Amino acid sequence: MVGRMSDLHIEQQEQDMFDLEYCEADNDEEVIAANRLAMTRALDEFHRRNPGVYRAFKRLSFKAFCAGRRTLSASLITEVIRWETYLKTEGDEYKINNNFRAFYVRKFKKDYPRVGACFRTRASEADSAK
Repeated sequence: MVGRMSDLHIEQQEQDMFDLEYCEADNDEEVIAANRLAMTRALDEFHRRNPGVYRAFKRLSFKAFCAGRRTLSASLITEVIRWETYLKTEGDEYKINNNFRAFYVRKFKKDYPRVGACFRTRASEADSAK
């Protein structure tokens, strides 16, 4: 129970921080920047608490590539992670938040450009993150 209360406390702090940044924004560009900042912070925290998600993303991407697949999608990889594993994550009610897919695929493409080329991406907020 203590762990869950801690998670709830962290989630509330993150929401309060997002609300404050959003309310203080004077125009659409500031709102977009506040949203981007909140998403980046949430992803960083999720990734820090759940390094196994990116390891699974890498493992499945390489497995598909080695099997001859030359077109991959972040959706495919994350759904396979959800289906085949009992991966437990912390800090989010979902094993992998769909909002993080774009960030994970861009990280993978940067880390492994040859295999990463199999992923086609559209413009995303993830393009301007870190």
